[in-house]
Amino acid sequence: MDGVVVADRGSGKGAVPADSQPSFDEVEFRDGSTTNLRRDRPFSASAISRRSARSTQSRASLSPTLVTSDHAARTIFAYRSGIIETAVDSCKTSVLTDLDGEVKGFWLLTEIDHWDLEKEKLVLLTANTLLIIKYDFIALSVGKFKRIFLSSIDRVQIGDLIYPRYSIMPSRQHGGLRIHWTKDEPTFAQKWNPFYDDLGYTTMTHHLLIYNEKEKETSIYDVSDLADSVIGAVGDARKRGGISDALRVEEVAIEIESYASFSSLVFNQSHLGFNMERGGISF
Repeated sequence: MDGVVVADRGSGKGAVPADSQPSFDEVEFRDGSTTNLRRDRPFSASAISRRSARSTQSRASLSPTLVTSDHAARTIFAYRSGIIETAVDSCKTSVLTDLDGEVKGFWLLTEIDHWDLEKEKLVLLTANTLLIIKYDFIALSVGKFKRIFLSSIDRVQIGDLIYPRYSIMPSRQHGGLRIHWTKDEPTFAQKWNPFYDDLGYTTMTHHLLIYNEKEKETSIYDVSDLADSVIGAVGDARKRGGISDALRVEEVAIEIESYASFSSLVFNQSHLGFNMERGGISF
């Protein structure tokens, strides 16, 4: 699919425009009303995040019921001292300078796939690309990752995560981010193939660690901080690439197409998509 490369280790082909400072000039904000979008927050994991009057109206909401205790946080391998920095340094070996450009920021977030499975992902934003990486915090190794060219991203959605009208799945009660890089709709076979991972969009939300009292303002766990940075970087990349159509930024509810998935409930409630210590067993 155009605009994305999926790999087990860093590889890629093609020319990417040279880096320059990001701008909101080529961004179109839409929320279904005349309200100006805005966010004012003090911290950012990215050198190119904006605190502009033309940012999102409100951050992706946090769950009012989810709490990650200090004990629970200590079972998450990514929470151990210095391991995030080690992971980022390891992932930088997959960054191709000529293709990706300079790394601008990083986040540890939760990706929700099309089968409603939550998986821990390390996200790197470079001058030209967005890298979504499956990193093994136990073996300290880079797994499969997705490289998305910023110039191919044409729509960003921020809002509450919801299920379809007739779904019996329990309400998520929190927000997220969806990034689109193709206008093509996935086929029925693609949507119902659990191993297919190039639907033309990715859905992300906050990491579990943001629900720890000590970490609630830590930007690397906050999907809203990624949204700010991606909007700025994409707008500028599209401008550099001579793309006349503005990036669409929509503040809308984001639907997860899941109706009655017992398997995803078990998977998500057990946090099987995260590297954790589980009663003396780590996986």
